[in-house]
Amino acid sequence: MDISILSMAQRRQDKSQPRFGQGAVPKASEEELKVRKDLGINLSQLYWRHQQIKSIGYEKFHREFPSTIDEAFYTKSQNWLTREALSNLQSVHMGRGPHYEYEEPLEGEKYAMGVDVSGGTGGDYSTITVISSTTGQPVYHYHDNTIPPFKFAEVVFEQASRWNDALVLCEGNSMGAVVIGLLEQWRLDLWKDDKGKDWLTNRTSKIRIMERLREMLENSHFQELHKDLVDEIISLVPTKTGSAAAKKGKHDDLVMSLALALECSESIPNFADVLTRTKLIDQWKKKVRSNRILKQKIPFRPASWR
Repeated sequence: MDISILSMAQRRQDKSQPRFGQGAVPKASEEELKVRKDLGINLSQLYWRHQQIKSIGYEKFHREFPSTIDEAFYTKSQNWLTREALSNLQSVHMGRGPHYEYEEPLEGEKYAMGVDVSGGTGGDYSTITVISSTTGQPVYHYHDNTIPPFKFAEVVFEQASRWNDALVLCEGNSMGAVVIGLLEQWRLDLWKDDKGKDWLTNRTSKIRIMERLREMLENSHFQELHKDLVDEIISLVPTKTGSAAAKKGKHDDLVMSLALALECSESIPNFADVLTRTKLIDQWKKKVRSNRILKQKIPFRPASWR
């Protein structure tokens, strides 16, 4: 991999600065010489790397100046996902929001919606994730930390209607009870457990839904995910209770709405046969590939596009 960041930074250093084996500077270690060979860098670049590690430490250097995929995810703290799963995540920029849509609703398709509610005071986010019950892929997100719960309930109602009257699983903890109360008044189709009660996130239930999500991520089930969601997934670390949570200063609200949507989809009977299901998944993959091609910058505009 080309380490352009390292190259640019090294070019800015003082040319009069001593190098390996000059003055009081020791020669490069065997480990450093191996790094030079693996990365294809010169001695000046290697010396700049040596000085940066000496100044800011090994862990921070790899976090700030990654030269490989492994180094990009290097940390002494344990990640929730394996490095392989983290490196396989494919993110896509989806605009400024708060609405993010991968595709339009398909006629006859059944959708599941996961809803995570916050107070709308600028801290945690109120989020919605809608997934296809057939492919298990996200098709829509909502992400906002300033909307009050009673207004957020209107967004949930509108989007559930738009996505073919999606089944909605709204977390009942705290502010979620406000949203559920309004949605019940509006007779929205809400998820209930086998005892007719709303979802409550506790130690046991969170472990269950997060383990399902982790299994799907480790098996590369998802094609492409919204960049903000990928950033949240990368920030997850294991907790002492056996679940996962965001690192300090980070968020996991989109992650929670995705996990809740997956739980919700388990309650939707899937009447599609194997061939139909395979066809829909293939269509999704083709759409992802075509979208990736269309987003590429090209030096001309074909006549057929004018």
